[in-house]
Amino acid sequence: MFEAHNTESSDGEEVLVFVDGEEDAVKGFLTLVRAKRPSRSEVSGIFSDGFEGEVMKIGEYAQFCSTVQLNKAIPLLLDIRDDMKEIKVDIKEVKVDLKEIKTDIKEIKTDVQEMSGDINAVQKNTQATLDDIKGMREDIQPGYGVTLVQADFER
Repeated sequence: MFEAHNTESSDGEEVLVFVDGEEDAVKGFLTLVRAKRPSRSEVSGIFSDGFEGEVMKIGEYAQFCSTVQLNKAIPLLLDIRDDMKEIKVDIKEVKVDLKEIKTDIKEIKTDVQEMSGDINAVQKNTQATLDDIKGMREDIQPGYGVTLVQADFER
């Protein structure tokens, strides 16, 4: 039988281990504890003393440890569940936003196509106006030169 508990005392943190079994098995356990220690642990001392109480069976202790771990894990798992719900809501909102952006992009493309047509029409009108102005210049220049000449002779 075996059971262990983390505790705190005036000396600091302690691990209390209760072992019950045949004397040779208990001595073997103590020898193992003194020889091998968990990595990264700081052990200031190992003490052995008699105990006159009940010690859990290993299976009971394993269930106890599982229960302790589940009690630690359940609040975390509930937080994760709640976070996942929030993420799902956020994803739905992002999908709606993306649909709106797609619609906006389509509208912008349509506007650009319309503007392109308008720009082409303005370019044609501008070219036609420039051609008309060129033609007017050609029409005006010969007469303009004659008028100047006539004005010089009349003085």
